[in-house]
Amino acid sequence: MRNTLISILLLISSKLLGQIPVDKILHFNAGYIISASAGSASYHFNINDSVSIGISAGVLAGFGKEVHDHIVYRGFDPFDFAFTANGSFWGGFTIHTIIQKKPTKKPIQL
Repeated sequence: MRNTLISILLLISSKLLGQIPVDKILHFNAGYIISASAGSASYHFNINDSVSIGISAGVLAGFGKEVHDHIVYRGFDPFDFAFTANGSFWGGFTIHTIIQKKPTKKPIQL
């Protein structure tokens, strides 16, 4: 079921890819990479909060980038921030899916 859902999402995203500007794709990718990296790095220190730490890191990085753009270029683009936050949520979801605790098998007692 999970593979089918991922395949459908990849198919839809590939159809929409031509309609999204490259800048927005880069913002999404940056949020995804920051969130997935921070989430997986914090997993070893705090298992319960690793996903929220990753998502928070991606969202804060995106917000900081937009504040920088507002100061330097005189423009805050909320769509850039939205794509970065969206990438952060997907990065956190991916880490949650990949690094979730797997149940341990109990040995069979004879």
